[in-house]
Amino acid sequence: MRWAALLFLVACHAQPGEDKADDCAILCRCLVAVPGQQNQCVQECTTQLDDNDTCTSCLFDNESSCTVVKNTCLQECQQLQPPTGGN
Repeated sequence: MRWAALLFLVACHAQPGEDKADDCAILCRCLVAVPGQQNQCVQECTTQLDDNDTCTSCLFDNESSCTVVKNTCLQECQQLQPPTGGN
C-alpha cells in the first residue's frame, strides 16, 4: 500500500517544463524577498520567461540554491527583462 501512495505522489508531481508558473515561482523566490511581491513577480514572469528545456532543467536542478538560480539560470531563462516583482 505504501508503494501505491508513493507512485501516486511521483505521478502527480509536476515535471520540469510542464508549467511556466512553476519555473517562475522558483525564480521569484530567489529574486524577490517579500511574499506579496513574489506573486506579482510570478505573474509578470510568465509573460517574459523563455520556456526552454535548458532554463527549466537549470531551475529544477538548482531550486535550493538561489545563488545558482540568479547567476546561471536567470541567463538561461531570459527572453526579455528579468521580472521586477514590483520594484
